[in-house]
Amino acid sequence: MGEHEIAVGAVARLEIAVGAVARLESALRTRDVKAGVDCFVADGAVYGSDLGEQAHGHAELRVFLTRLFDQPVTLGWDLESIWARRSGDVLWFVAPGHAVLLSDDGGTERLLYRVCGVLRDEGDAWRFELFNGTAPGVPAVLS
Repeated sequence: MGEHEIAVGAVARLEIAVGAVARLESALRTRDVKAGVDCFVADGAVYGSDLGEQAHGHAELRVFLTRLFDQPVTLGWDLESIWARRSGDVLWFVAPGHAVLLSDDGGTERLLYRVCGVLRDEGDAWRFELFNGTAPGVPAVLS
């Protein structure tokens, strides 16, 4: 494989990951349960930072997103970079950056955050098999 082919493949991987994250963020910002669920394969899963922040499959995702959208904030991201790899119709990525919480009263809060996921090409769109968002901590060994 030539240098140009590798570069084109890297760009394509990044575009897939950026597009999937942007679709999910749009659904979260607009509090659109249907659009949010549509970002996932039928048995897809989401895991958040806190215990209990998880859902498996479309039915649980609907409940999870409905509860999330009842909160007085919406969630989005400001990602610094994305590392992505692909094998056939599956792509996985990690993206460090910040969670950006916009409150209904106009406030903004930025938190260190990392999103990662596994996407599957379903023909009409790349959808999440797994989405994980987490606030990274610094282990005692590193501090």
